[in-house]
Amino acid sequence: MDMDILLFSQKWRSIQAGASYKVGMDFNRGTNWTVDFEGVDFDGSGKGLLNYDDAYSEDSGIFAEDFMRSESLYISFEGKRVANLNLSGSRAAFEEMVKCQRSFINSIDTQDPFAGSDPFR
Repeated sequence: MDMDILLFSQKWRSIQAGASYKVGMDFNRGTNWTVDFEGVDFDGSGKGLLNYDDAYSEDSGIFAEDFMRSESLYISFEGKRVANLNLSGSRAAFEEMVKCQRSFINSIDTQDPFAGSDPFR
């Protein structure tokens, strides 16, 4: 399972789809991250940056804790601040998202529906 981070703004018109971007993510609690993102284009509605990583990795867990404990997040690129995000209420929202994801995973039938006979023959 992946943990995805999507940063999006209609103002970021110069982002190139598929290009790599190193982005600073500084939480108000003093933790700083440099995260590798890929440029994405949302078919004319704007451009953004996407990062995906293994949700079970140690770094993902630490990042999630930083996110949930912080009240704000500063995004920077090449030393210039490009966004200041208010994270009030993010802990509750993140915890609900995790509950939803766990519920979904637990509801998946672990049996292979294609085992035994091939329904496409």
